[in-house]
Amino acid sequence: MAGKVLSGDIGINPLGAYDDESAELRAENLDLLVAAYDTERVQRRGDVIAIPLHSRRGAQRQRWGAAYIRLAIPALPALPRGTDVATVAVILAVSTLVVVGFVFLLLHLLVLNPLSRISEAATRVSAGRFDVPVEKTGRHDEIDDLIDSFNAMMGEIGQKREALERRVEEMVRKMRLTEQRLVLTDRLAAMGTLAAGIAHEINNPLGGMLNAVQAMKRRGGLSERNERYLTLVEDGLSRIRDVTQRVLRFGPNRSGAESASLREIVDDAARFSKHRLDRSNVRLEVDVDPDARVRGDPASLGQVFLNLVLNALDALRSDGERTIRIVGRRVPEGVHVVVEDTGEGMTDDERSQAFNLFFTTKEAGKGTGLGLSIVHQIVTEHGGTIEIESEPGVGTEIHLHLPAA
Repeated sequence: MAGKVLSGDIGINPLGAYDDESAELRAENLDLLVAAYDTERVQRRGDVIAIPLHSRRGAQRQRWGAAYIRLAIPALPALPRGTDVATVAVILAVSTLVVVGFVFLLLHLLVLNPLSRISEAATRVSAGRFDVPVEKTGRHDEIDDLIDSFNAMMGEIGQKREALERRVEEMVRKMRLTEQRLVLTDRLAAMGTLAAGIAHEINNPLGGMLNAVQAMKRRGGLSERNERYLTLVEDGLSRIRDVTQRVLRFGPNRSGAESASLREIVDDAARFSKHRLDRSNVRLEVDVDPDARVRGDPASLGQVFLNLVLNALDALRSDGERTIRIVGRRVPEGVHVVVEDTGEGMTDDERSQAFNLFFTTKEAGKGTGLGLSIVHQIVTEHGGTIEIESEPGVGTEIHLHLPAA
């Protein structure tokens, strides 16, 4: 369709929709188009906007024309007859409350409920309860992933807490046991010092009495009966002197480690226990390498073997073989000693508790449960180890590994 020239180089090109309305709009707004073309600015009148158009030839921009558009905003639907603004406001408010309530319900069911369960579980965890996991929603969404992670974390914390509690209980038990052993060691040291002091006090007048008896025998002129009596007195005093000298050797009058003959230590323990062995009709067999030497305190190590021999004596059955054997050999790792008996033996539970302070399988009044505990302490302090091999009804073997000198 040909354009219509208005003035100069201004014209109308009737492209686009062409109906009665558009023709009327064009006729009403020709001056608006001309103004947009002349001023090269957007012009507006009511809901009609005229826009200048340009063309570009190379680097030059030239006016090309103008166009107009109409912004048609649809009218709001009419309210029913008789409806006022207050009613509309109430309807909007109620609708808003319903929507907000529905959204809150969904939020409560989908998010707040699971988070509340997680919060309750966290409270249980703070109280030390790790055995009740959080129940999942079953939707397999991010909330369930969070619950899975929380349950896994709670289980791991529970396991680590149980392990820590076990370690603390074990450390407390060891500390109490160590405290008991220290108290016992102090008491034994005090008793040893007291016994050594008593033995020393007895030994002095004992030597004088022995000298007096021997002088009376050398002087002669005694009847046969008096001679026999003096001999018995001399023998008795000699035995008392031997006992006091053994007590002095076993007393805590030596300090520090030294090289000592294992055979001499074992022989001293055997002589100390000989009276009980003979009275119980028990044979003690000693097979210790004479060249085996240990490094330590001979008095303390003598106490070890004395306790082991007396424990083995108490463990022997009234019937059958009644023999205790001590075998000692030099080995590449040090000195290995075995104290063996043919007694009742021990169960696994008894063997596991054998070195515990005050543990004993003897009848009430016949044992204190100190012997093996003291033995274990002395051997450990000397840098050695002690192990028990036992079978009920067969007997027991106690293996000691001591540092060699």
